[in-house]
This record gives sequence, C-alpha cells and structure tokens, in this order.
Amino acid sequence: GALVGMRLTSAASADLGEAHEARGMDSLPDYEVRVARLPPPAAAYLSRHVACVFTGAVRLAATVAKGVVDAWQRRAPGVEEALRACAAMGKDMADAFDRLGSLPTAAFVGDGTPEARAELEAVGSILERHKVLQERLWPLINSPAVAALYAAVAPHATGSHICGAGNGGHIVVFLKPGASVEAMSRAARGCAEAPDAEV
Repeated sequence: GALVGMRLTSAASADLGEAHEARGMDSLPDYEVRVARLPPPAAAYLSRHVACVFTGAVRLAATVAKGVVDAWQRRAPGVEEALRACAAMGKDMADAFDRLGSLPTAAFVGDGTPEARAELEAVGSILERHKVLQERLWPLINSPAVAALYAAVAPHATGSHICGAGNGGHIVVFLKPGASVEAMSRAARGCAEAPDAEV
C-alpha cells in the first residue's frame, strides 16, 4: 500500500476475490482507497512526529515498477508472497491510523499518552517491515546514501521508509515521542554518504 496524505491504499487481487487464496495471482493487484479516520487532533499529533528527508538525488519510479512487474511476470520466487504481504501491510497501516484516530483528544497532548505512542510505534514497525519487503522485491531500491540516512535517523525514529522509486528521492521518518525534528535534521545533514540531504 501507499500513503497519500492520510489516504492509505491497500491492494487486493483483481480476480481472486480473497487475497490470500492458495491459487497463484493471475493479475497484479487492483488498488482500493481507504481513508483513515484521523480527526484534527490526531492528525496534528501525527504531523508533529513525521518528517521528510530529501536524499539529494532524484530518480524516476518507472524503473522500480517495471522491475517488480517483470519479476512478477516471470514468476520470480518470492515476488507473489511479497506483493501479498505489501497488500496486508496497507490494511495494518490503516488500522493503526484508525486506532490513533479513535483516541480522545487528551491523548495527543505533548508526547502523547502511552496509547498514542504505541500507535506511533506500530506505524514505524510497519514501515520497517515494508522496507524489508521492498528490498526483497527490488534489491537496487537501496543505495549507500539511503542506507546511511536510515542509520543516521534511526536513533530518532520509530521507522523510516523510502518514498517513490528509491535509491534517491525522499525518506519519510516517523519520529519517536520526545525526539525533535531539529535533532533528526542535524543527524540527516551530518550524513557523509548523503552530503546534499535536506529536511
């Protein structure tokens, strides 16, 4: 799935009905949009804990998409399983946002209640799981600069994830409660392998 604003897309097979049937995928997934329920206080809390890091490099997403589709078409081992797992993670992410959105307004004061912090951790954990799947689907999605930025922001983050084509572009970072954007920014800007990184 993909996060667009607070719209989270999740995938289901176009012609299999239930996404987890034992039969093989006959087509790539169709995407449906599920809008997470995030009232303004929850959205503001989430916004205070997210940052975007430009890696200093750009790249077109078509290369990644073509690589994944080609691997799927030739039935490369592990691709179907990874695509199904990505679709399931879309639901996991929407569920985490819904749980966050269902908390009372008081949950979002300061660093948040333990329940709000737990949902930030859940979102970060899902990003980290998806990162592993992306690298399985397309190993070249990572680069020395991206890997170094992941490591640089890790002490400040519940999770981070490359956006778009990978190997360049942007990394979204969900900050730990109590972590500051300024400290994470210093860590990203101090990354020698990504000298042009900006937050």
